[in-house]
Amino acid sequence: MSEVDASDTVPESVRMPEPQVVVGRDDEIETISAFLARAPADGLTALVLEGEAGIGKTALWHGAVEQARRAGETVLASALARGEAQLSFAALADLVESVWPAIVDELAVPQRAALEHALALREGGSSPPDERAVAFGFLGIVRALAGAGQVTIAIDDVQWLDHSSLAMLRYALRRLRAEPVRLIVTRRLEDGGDPDPLRLARIDGLPVERLTLGPLTLGALHRALRERLGHPLTRPALSRIHTASHGNPLHALELARETETIRAEPGSLAALMRGRVLELPLESQKAMLLTALSADPSIAMLQRAGVASPKTDLAAAIDANVLTIDAGAVRFSHPLLASAAVEVFDEVDRRWAHAALADGAESDEERARHLGRATTTPDEAIAAALESAAVVARQRGALAVSAQLLVESAELTPVVDDDRRGRRLLDAGHSCFAAGDIDKARSLFQTLVTAFPESAIRVEARWRLGTVLDETGDVAGAIRLWQEALAATDDRRLTSIIERGLTYSTMYTEGLDAAARHAEAAVTSAESCGDSGALAFALAASAIVAVLQGSPDYEALLERALRLDSGLDVLGEWCPVEVSAECGRLTGEIVRTRTLYEAVLSRAAETGETGSEQWAAFGLTSTELLAGRLGRARELLGTVLDLTDQTGLMQIPGAGLAVNVAAHAGDLDEARTLARETIANARDAHEHMYELNLLHGLGFIEASAGDHTAAAATYELARSLAATHGVRNIAVQRAALHEAESAATAGLADQAALALASFDREPVPPAARWLDGVRSRAVATITARSGDERDARAILTGALEHADPGAPLELGRTHLLRGVLLRRAREHSAARASLESAITIFDEIGARAWAATATTELERIPGRTRGPADELTDAEQRIADLVVTGRSNKEVAAALHLSVKTVEVTLTRVYRKLGVRSRGELAARFAQAR
Repeated sequence: MSEVDASDTVPESVRMPEPQVVVGRDDEIETISAFLARAPADGLTALVLEGEAGIGKTALWHGAVEQARRAGETVLASALARGEAQLSFAALADLVESVWPAIVDELAVPQRAALEHALALREGGSSPPDERAVAFGFLGIVRALAGAGQVTIAIDDVQWLDHSSLAMLRYALRRLRAEPVRLIVTRRLEDGGDPDPLRLARIDGLPVERLTLGPLTLGALHRALRERLGHPLTRPALSRIHTASHGNPLHALELARETETIRAEPGSLAALMRGRVLELPLESQKAMLLTALSADPSIAMLQRAGVASPKTDLAAAIDANVLTIDAGAVRFSHPLLASAAVEVFDEVDRRWAHAALADGAESDEERARHLGRATTTPDEAIAAALESAAVVARQRGALAVSAQLLVESAELTPVVDDDRRGRRLLDAGHSCFAAGDIDKARSLFQTLVTAFPESAIRVEARWRLGTVLDETGDVAGAIRLWQEALAATDDRRLTSIIERGLTYSTMYTEGLDAAARHAEAAVTSAESCGDSGALAFALAASAIVAVLQGSPDYEALLERALRLDSGLDVLGEWCPVEVSAECGRLTGEIVRTRTLYEAVLSRAAETGETGSEQWAAFGLTSTELLAGRLGRARELLGTVLDLTDQTGLMQIPGAGLAVNVAAHAGDLDEARTLARETIANARDAHEHMYELNLLHGLGFIEASAGDHTAAAATYELARSLAATHGVRNIAVQRAALHEAESAATAGLADQAALALASFDREPVPPAARWLDGVRSRAVATITARSGDERDARAILTGALEHADPGAPLELGRTHLLRGVLLRRAREHSAARASLESAITIFDEIGARAWAATATTELERIPGRTRGPADELTDAEQRIADLVVTGRSNKEVAAALHLSVKTVEVTLTRVYRKLGVRSRGELAARFAQAR
């Protein structure tokens, strides 16, 4: 296969035959071969081939795929063209096509049905496929294949993956553990897109090898061009081409095809592509224009658009390797050629093409889209068709498409109909905001606020623009717009909505008393207008304020809100179901909260509501941290931060969440730096609620690092801030107990007593009875510091006898303190048991800093048994001995009568102690010890 293959990004199935030689890439080929030759790893490994367009990534990728196949591996491969990124699950279909017949019967029925729906293997009805079931099914396919041997997932031009397939791949890759799976992808560097679309950097412990392809040497370029052109170039010509192309083989080939002697400065690659299109006959150019503008180009589509003989008209383009036809589908051999096919025509010709495509469209949505782009004069019939198409697009979760169709609809609405045009622009802005296109939403709402006459449309635009400003950090600007809107309307429903916005804004910035006043006004306005939906949302706002105030009244408010609106049809803007999840989190109801958040998250992903998706992922991350599920929390944090990058929303809370995840994982220096930076940002933005949460996080970091004086000072500041703003929830209660523990440890008896008293003044929610164990630990710490360690040990023993496992980190810390006190009392056997329990818990939840502290305490106990590397306990040694013989975790568990989870946790601890990362490294370490 040739280094200069012009179809660098085209699926293998539609490419022209390629020469079978790659020149000038010996080092890269050796690296790829070494990657493929390694023994199956203890989990996923990845190789990323990076470079500019035409540099030869695809040729090397094909070579890697063939090498893997020759080695007998199962290869799941996909290579999408740029235009195919519009097709849902296109890459997923490529990946599973070759293995589907052999694997389909191993899938659970719901997963099989969802995959068949997604891959268009059966009729799926009007609703979109269940993406969670699709994700489960794809992961199940990979795991089943990996059970039989090495699997290689190969993706060419990963930046063009369709969004649905990208989501499925991210989901599966994050969950592959011990399976022998390799990932080989290529990625373009110059497109300015996401540098890590698969989020490989966020998969904990994943070894990712990156191979960046540079320019070819002069000699290598000579050999490559000679092979493709069939004759050698003169040295001067070759030198000029090498200099002009910067060693890029595709660019060099285009230059060489233009002329063998460069007489002028060469243009850009895009200009060369346009020249290549212009060389073709006009009938070919017109057919190519239709192909480039179609979402799903095919011979049948061209015939419907009025091309009498598509194959005849495209023959010249096919001969020139500009286009290919496979099974009726028409594809450009390079995406820049598709762009060039559009750019060589003027606006009049493009409108002609859209009109022809509208005549041949098979769906109302596609017809409306092309009609809208075929006309420049206002036309209510076309505008209405575009609006209807936008509704259909929104129903299938394509919010960005819906927004664009609505914008086009508004532009074609006759000027005399301001109200209809304004309503369409409002709806377009709402779709843009929901889809995460915040800048476009802001622009649309700003246009309505500044350019439209005073009307209900303008008032609503102020409200929506205020929401955009509030969500992007301009709280003062949002409040100003909301107050202007209130002054300009007597619409009680809209008044309730605006007061609800003020509730949430002031809740984070001015305090809960101000928020409660706005919530009450929202409820009053909603009741007066008789709108049950507005009332449900207003009651939900009152409930969230009440729960933050520590008032049990939230239950009745929330129950009433859910009676009025308990569904997931309307997400965002703190709908009752979302508020119910948040109230559960703030009162410690882990199981119910997780269920609600997962439902919102799934529904939001299905409908394209990025705000609700981000919000649900945020709340669920905090819930999973409390439950000790660090892996899931990291995965959800990735979703939050991804959406922050894409939308600009939740920057401070997203950073705060990253602080907490890093702190729980034991990355204390990183967490501390980010916490201090984000606290400063929260203060500057007057986001006091987030500042409070960050102070709690910073206190936890210092306690994790063993600096209890700093922890006590930070927690004290947080307690003062919570009192100032009237915040009383379990986070505040938990922090007060942590403050009491740290203050007592640091010898600050008065502060410890004040913190404990502040906790005791507030009732503990029934779902958060695990706080009883935290209180016992705080009291035990105070008691031990006063000199009565016997009573302290008794308190801890009693607490553990009635322990609630709902918050495992707290349970582990209680075991740790009890082990320390028992060691001081020289009760070595009991101390060792308690500390090993603490280590097991910390290892299970990934709390490395606390595991290290407990391990240090364990090592201070005399007489501990060690393994061959003088590091392991007897239990660890037994498991390690079996692992290095080649047994799987399941086999080790069966041999020792343990659970697989216990084996996994213990093996993780063994790896950490010995400084190894895989079974192979463990075996080598044992061999060295012997």
